[in-house]
Formats: sequence, C-alpha cells, structure tokens
Amino acid sequence: MMRSSLTEPRLDDAVIAALLEDVLMPCDLGTEQPGDFIGPYQLIEQIGEGGFGIVWRAQQSLPVERQVALKLIKLGMDSSSEVIRRFELEYHVLARMAHPHITAILDAGHTDDERPYFIMELVKGSPITRYCAEREMPLGQRISLFKAVCMGVQHAHQKGIIHCDLKPSNILITEVDGQPVPKIIDFGIAKAIIAQQAARISSTKSVERTMGTLPYMSPEQFANLEEMDTRSDIYSLGAVLYELLAGQPPFDTESLRSLSREEMQRMMNDIVPQRPSHCRLRIADREGEKNSAVSGIAQLTIGHQKSAISKDLDSIALCALQKEPRHRYASAAEFAADLQRYLNNEPVTVHPPSVSYITAQWMRRHRAAFIAASISAIAIFAGSGIAIWQAIVARREQRIAEQQSARATLAEATAQGETHRAQQTAAFLEQLLDNAAEEAHQGSNPEVLKLALDRSEKLLLEMENEPSLQLSLIARLVGLYSTIGEWKTAIRLQHRHASLLATQQGPDSPDARASLLAYLHLEADHGARITVPAQLTAFKAYLDQHGEHGSKIWFEVQADLIRVWLKLDSPNDALPLSQESLAKADQQKFKGLALLKLQLIHASILEAAKKFAEAETLLNDCRLHAQKQSKSVERLELIELRLLSLLQAKGDHTRRAQLLRDRLARATASLGANSRDLIPQLISLSLCETTARHHEEAILHAQQALAIARQPSATPEKNKDNNRPDIGLALRTLAKAESSANRHDDALAHAAEARTIAEAQGNSTTLAIALECQALAQLKAHHPDEAYRCYAECHQLRIKVSSSYRTCAENLVEMAQIRLDQNRAEEALDLARQMWTLITTNPDAAQDLGFCGYIAQWGVKAWDMQHQAHPDLPPPTELATWQRAQKLGQQVEAKQEMQR
Repeated sequence: MMRSSLTEPRLDDAVIAALLEDVLMPCDLGTEQPGDFIGPYQLIEQIGEGGFGIVWRAQQSLPVERQVALKLIKLGMDSSSEVIRRFELEYHVLARMAHPHITAILDAGHTDDERPYFIMELVKGSPITRYCAEREMPLGQRISLFKAVCMGVQHAHQKGIIHCDLKPSNILITEVDGQPVPKIIDFGIAKAIIAQQAARISSTKSVERTMGTLPYMSPEQFANLEEMDTRSDIYSLGAVLYELLAGQPPFDTESLRSLSREEMQRMMNDIVPQRPSHCRLRIADREGEKNSAVSGIAQLTIGHQKSAISKDLDSIALCALQKEPRHRYASAAEFAADLQRYLNNEPVTVHPPSVSYITAQWMRRHRAAFIAASISAIAIFAGSGIAIWQAIVARREQRIAEQQSARATLAEATAQGETHRAQQTAAFLEQLLDNAAEEAHQGSNPEVLKLALDRSEKLLLEMENEPSLQLSLIARLVGLYSTIGEWKTAIRLQHRHASLLATQQGPDSPDARASLLAYLHLEADHGARITVPAQLTAFKAYLDQHGEHGSKIWFEVQADLIRVWLKLDSPNDALPLSQESLAKADQQKFKGLALLKLQLIHASILEAAKKFAEAETLLNDCRLHAQKQSKSVERLELIELRLLSLLQAKGDHTRRAQLLRDRLARATASLGANSRDLIPQLISLSLCETTARHHEEAILHAQQALAIARQPSATPEKNKDNNRPDIGLALRTLAKAESSANRHDDALAHAAEARTIAEAQGNSTTLAIALECQALAQLKAHHPDEAYRCYAECHQLRIKVSSSYRTCAENLVEMAQIRLDQNRAEEALDLARQMWTLITTNPDAAQDLGFCGYIAQWGVKAWDMQHQAHPDLPPPTELATWQRAQKLGQQVEAKQEMQR
C-alpha cells in the first residue's frame, strides 16, 4: 500500500516549473505495454493522460475479478519527492470521498521501480448530454439526473476538493439494474494546484495555459486561478445544465477558440448567455426551416415540445452562470435544492416572489387535490341549481317588478360602490408601497419594493375611470422610484403625470404647471438636461405672456433654469438670469430668507464663473446682514455652506478645514459627542482633510463618523439591520481617506463593505457611488483590472436606470483611461466607439457640442496610441468624425473660458 503523508506538501518554484514544462513537453509515459502486470492488475489499454499521470484500463483477477482504472505516475516525475507526495495526497484526498456519484478509490501501491499508482472504479458510460440525447429523456428525468450530480459535487466540496474541470465528458452516466446513475470522474486536484501557482514563476517561464475546458470554465478560472473557490464548480455545473436544456453550451467552443485571450476574457466577462428556452427555440426553428435531421445534443431538446423549458429553469441555469461568484448559488446543495423545488412545483429561490407565481406553483403541486376540489364544487353548485330552479321561476315576476323600481337606485349605488372600491384599492396600494418602502429603507428585501412598484405601475392602467386616484398613485410611484434611484422610470412617470393633468385640468391649471416643472426638474438632474433650458425658457415666456412675470412659479422656473445652466458648465448663461431675478426681487422688496436664497444662487454662479472675490464679498455682506437679524441661525448655516463650497472651488483647503472644525465643535457642544447629526459634518471634514493630504486626521474623523453610524438607534425598528445609508457613506469616506494614505488593504475592505450595504439597500444611485468608490480604491491599490470590472458593472447599472447620456458615459471614460494607461489601445478604441454610439444614438446629445467633443477626444487618443504601435493599420472609419467633433468641442470650451 502507499506511504501516507500527514502534512500537505508545499511545491517550490522549481517543482512547479518542472510540472508546467511537463504540461507542454510531456514526460515519457513509461515502458508499460498492454498485457503487463502492475501488482495484481493486468494492463489492457491506456484510456487517459493527465499533467503527471496516465490512466490505464486494467483487469483485476484476485481477490475479485473485475475491470478497474489504474492511475500511474509518469516516468521521470517520480524523481521528485514533492511530486510523489502530491500524487499520494491526491490519493488520500480522493479516498476520503465516499459518494455514489463519485468514482470510488479501490486500492493503491507501488510499481517495481517505486512509482506510485492507485486504483479507481472503472466507469463505463456516456457523457450526460449524449446519454440524455440518445434516449430522448424527458425534461423531469434529466433534471433529476443532474440534481444527483450536484449532490456529488457538494460532497467533494465538503471534503475541500474543487473539481476544476466539470463538463459532460467528466460526468458519465452508467446503468445499474437498468437505471441511470451519474458518476463524476477526473478530479483535477494536481492540475488546479499547479495552475494556481503558475503566476508565481511567470517571470522565469513564459507559460500561458488555462486549466479547464473553455465553454464550461468560469470567468475567474480563466482569468486568475488564485481567486477560484467552490463557486467556480457551480458555474461549470450551470454550463452543463444549460447544455442539457438548450442543446448547446452557453458559449460556442469554436467561436471562443478563434478569439485572442483578451477577447475571450472580454466575452466571458461581458456577454450574458441567452435564456436556455430562447436558445432552444432558436435552434428548433432554424433546424425546422432547413428541414434536415438534427444531430447530437441539439436533438436532446428539439425532439420535445418547444415550451418545455420554464422560466424557473431559465432562472436556475442563469443564476449558476452569473459572472460574479457571489451572485451564483452559494453551494451545489443550494443549486440542487432549487432543482428539487422545480420538480416539486414549488417556488424556486431565484424567481421573483409574485403572488400569482406562488399560487400557480401551489396548484401544480397539489394538482389532484385542486381538481378534486373543483369537481366537488361543480357538483355542489349543480345540485343546488336544480333545487333552487323552481324557486327562481316562482319569484321571477316579482323580481322583475322590483328591479324596474330599483334600477335608478341600483345604478347610483353601483357607481358609489365602484368609486369606493377604487378608493380602497388605491389606499391598499399606497399602504403596500409604504410598507415595502420602509422595508427597503431599512435594508431588508429591496427587491420586494421594486416588485411592488412594477406591479403597481401596471395596475394604474386599470384605473382610468378614477383619474384623481390614478394621478395620486403616479405621484407616489415617482417618489418611490426616485428613492431607489430608478431615474429612467421616475422621469417617464412624472412626464405621464404632467400630461394627464394638462389633459384633465388644462395646461393653465396650477397643478399641471407644477407637475410640468417637477418633470423638468428631474430631467435637469437625471435626464437629458441639454434639452431642458429650451423647455424652461419657453415655460418662462408662457408665464410672461399670461401676466405672471415675477410670480412664485416664475421665480421657481428661473431657479431651475439657472441650475441647469450650471450643471451644463455654462455660468455665463446663468448670470443674466440671476441678475434678472435679483432685480425683480428688489422691485418687489424681498427680505429675509427669500432674498438670501436668491443671493446664494448668485454667489454659486460667481463661483462657477471663477469670480471668487465677488462671490466672497457677496457672502460676507450676507453674513453681516444676517448677524444683525434675530432668528438668524438658519440663514448663517446656509451662508456657511455656500462659503465652504467657495473655499473648495478656490482650493483653499486650510480655511475650509478650519471652518468645518469650528462648525463641528459648535455642533458637538450643542448635540453631544454621539449625535447622528454630527455624521455629515465629520464626513465633510474628513473629505476636506483627504484633499489637503492630512491623512491621519481624515481617517480619524471618518472612523468617528462610522462609529456613530454603527451605534444602536434609539428607534428599535431601525436596528433590524446594519444597512443604514449613513453607514455606507461613512465607509466610503473612510475608504477614500485610507486609499490616499496608501492603506490599501483597509481601503479595499471598507469599500467592499460599502458596496455590500448598497446592494442590500437596493438603491441604484447609492450602489453606483459604492461601485465607483470600490473602483477608485482598486486603482489606488494598483489593481487596474479589478477597477475596470467595477466601472464596467457600474456602467451596466447606469445604462439600466439612468436617462442621462452624460452619466451613462462617465464610467466608459474611466475604463478607457485604464486601458490607455495599460497601453491596450485596441480595447480603448472599442470603448471610445461605445461612448460615441451612446451619444450619437441619443437625439438630444447632438445639441451638446462640448460633450460630443469631449467624447470624441478619447477615440482620437486611442487611435494615436494604436497608430504609434502599429503604423501600418488603417485608421478607424470614425476618425474624421471624431476629429471634427473634437475641434468643435475645443471651440466651445475656448468660448466658455473667454466668457469666464
């Protein structure tokens, strides 16, 4: 028997290098020939070869007669004691597994020349996909078979073993007593350990080899084997299930092999496979059109009805195939449990928890009882109908008379009843939304709020006969969608609200105008703001024409118009508007807070125009005037906040930090050292100190903010979770301070925690900010590829929820800069094309010449770099357009600078 090793051996770089070299130039297989004996086992034929071992089919005669698989270390590899110990370790680890769906270890020993070998169960069977295809196995049986595979993998994971190469050919189906039994073979322990350490010697060996099989390999296994864990096997299982359902792997093998390694990586990270049901329908339709015989795996699915794959199976397969390991099933057991729920017609965990879905699953699960109950109910109604028929006939005349006399009353009551039911429905929906919003605010089940919102929006279509209730619910939905950062939907609903009010009450009604202004406000902040100035200018002209120059809504329109010009970096367009507002306020003798707000707006314009001295003089005048007034605390607070912004714009971090410290000291004396109201001030001070490179102070104040945020709330229901927004804000601030101080491990940990909290909250805006914080921490830690992935995820999120082309382009710019810094010009050029497509497909962006020029410059930069490296390459077709757009953008920027 084999000598055991009590401690796991460590492979040094020399041994790893030798093993990797063996992968490329295999060692001699040995002198063994068919017919030779190794111990009691007679070799029949070689059936496999691994990194440092070969596998034979052998015949055992004593003490039992059977065929087995014999794994033998290659000749030459036995010279390394470390490799021998690794081979022995593989035996001992595999021997610990005892599961009906994993190939069993039977024996072990040494050859005459002291090469170790071990004996495994010989599995005679077909790959799972081929087996199911050849037998046209029904969907339910295929799922049951695959579920057993998951449990075998779960057993291996519990023993600390990652397979690393799960694919159909390593999941064989044999038959025992006529029943199919899956067997998992070829656990690649040695391959995984060798590959994990390959990066350590990349400086001495130029080896680029991926361990695994491409269509079934997880993105992290392809990119960085050191980051692999058991969830990599979950991805591979998902790929096998996908092929069982769709008739083909998630990614085509030949297509992958035709790509460069970088292109493969990008495809695996960015391309989401189609739902298996869609892929299956497409295969069936295509083959039907050709009217030809389907082959191999495709026939597995095409032979059955097209609708057999449910949304549940789509969701299960795609959950296992998520790009990020944390989004997959946490274990193979969870994967198997969801498959069993599907087989039991129970709700699966990856399906949205709608009432109709759960009800439908209950009906399927209790089909017999449901049918029996239905039949009983029908019988009861039928019998009762015969019994009461005569009574109905006897009273018919009387009822007709009664109906005629009561028709008017009944109609009125019905109308009132419908109104009452609609009101009850609206009240129920509002209560439902309020409850879901509170759950989401506390960090619990944010998906429930999203589901409730989406369902409520659909119910609005059924309330056209109750316009006031419909409008009330739309307004509520706008607020809640805004709360979770779903700006695209919020803007669309607010526009609908304004249109409905204008139709019902007329465009001149105060409510209709207020709703229109709310819509433009949202567009300015989160939509295509380039179109907003023209709409607000038209709105203002409309008010002037109707004698409302200087009215309350006129000042609101002016304020929004100024604000959007500032957001568009055009303070010189905002300045005359602000002067007009101040003149009108002076004419109307504005005083107090109303006048101060207009003055502060004017100071912000002066700040944006870099007229710092004028802005500070105005703010000092405002402060002196406020100090002379009673009840001036609120006004002084507003003036200080504007002054802090001005000092930041000037770059006067010393004065700004001192002012923030003074404010913090006053607040601490007034509120106490542990008041939550101190958090914003601590955050502001920390950010200022980070900018001023006062790292220790910045970290200390961010830690104080975090400690206050984490302390138990006085309100018990707010202590249900640890996901309050102030915790996430403090974590992001602390991560930024730590990154600036080069405490990268701490920064990465705090940025990751902030992201987790943001994900639990379900607010898209907060999650985008957390992703950018994590990306920045990765960049500071010199992990550009990890930063790139964070920016890419943030971009996908913003494409989904944002209506602003500027916002959607921000992360692509960051990604392009990373690739340029890495001298990966071709990828930067692809990103520039994505940016250009993003703005050229948006009709509003054509008016934003400055931004178009800004985007175009990235294409020009990327091409310049690529052209320097490859002078013979033809220029991109977009180059001339980019150059013209860049020139126009530069002219716009120069004009704005001159005006400043």
